[in-house]
Amino acid sequence: MTSLFQNIEKALAEIADGWTTEEQACTMASAIVALRQAVSVEIGVYAGKGLVSMALAHKSICHGVAIGIDPYSVAASVQGQVNPADKSWWDKLDHDRIYKLAQDNIENLGVF
Repeated sequence: MTSLFQNIEKALAEIADGWTTEEQACTMASAIVALRQAVSVEIGVYAGKGLVSMALAHKSICHGVAIGIDPYSVAASVQGQVNPADKSWWDKLDHDRIYKLAQDNIENLGVF
């Protein structure tokens, strides 16, 4: 698992955007390895930190797949936001840029 955690640490260092911490990523990866899950799903991918971490775990055990679900749309991002500052932030976010960034991260980190 040390190698997996090192790969996750390296991957997260390369992905500047997002909120998944190294601790969260390693916890998700540990669960995937321990349970030998066939499928892992992340809802809300953003730039891909969590998804890449899950995919690296599946890759390390040569079993399963990580699936990311994210509409990358302003309408979906602002839906349900009650804090005006949060709504404004998501409304101004360049969703196409973040989507492209996620795609690039997934491909560049070898989990595509």
